[in-house]
Amino acid sequence: MDWKSIIGSVAPTVATGLFGPAGGLIASIAGRILLGSDKASPDEVKDYVLANQTPEVFAKLKEIEASVTVKLKELEVDLERIAAGDRDSARRREIETGSWAPAILAGILLIGYFAVVGAFISGQVVIPKEYELVFGNLLGTLSSGVGLALGYYYGSSVSSKAKTDAMAAAARR
Repeated sequence: MDWKSIIGSVAPTVATGLFGPAGGLIASIAGRILLGSDKASPDEVKDYVLANQTPEVFAKLKEIEASVTVKLKELEVDLERIAAGDRDSARRREIETGSWAPAILAGILLIGYFAVVGAFISGQVVIPKEYELVFGNLLGTLSSGVGLALGYYYGSSVSSKAKTDAMAAAARR
């Protein structure tokens, strides 16, 4: 078995994230619990577990998994609070300045999106083979912009994500 399978059998979040974007955070928590040091690297954690496959180490891996899960949930809340503050300050700026720029930009995005999609669906525009990738990129960019504009004016989909996560958790039971 490889290291990821060994760690993943007890602590799947740790195994998945140890060498990913949250690797430093996970290694810090794991290093504190396994090695008594907050400055452990992902490689040191991995090597320690591979060299010490004992019931005690596996019990500590479960403890690390729980700590990492809690910490990641805390960070998600903090990130959402930051994002909400960012949206709020943008909305307050618009109210205070009376600027029409966000509304005009949102209108251009919506009109552009529906014009491109409508022309394509109606058959008025046929995309040459060599421009299909460009068209796909244009449509993707417009779609993203429309989503951001709608999120700005009507709120984000964080509550929708929470509802989806809750439904998925209920389905697993």
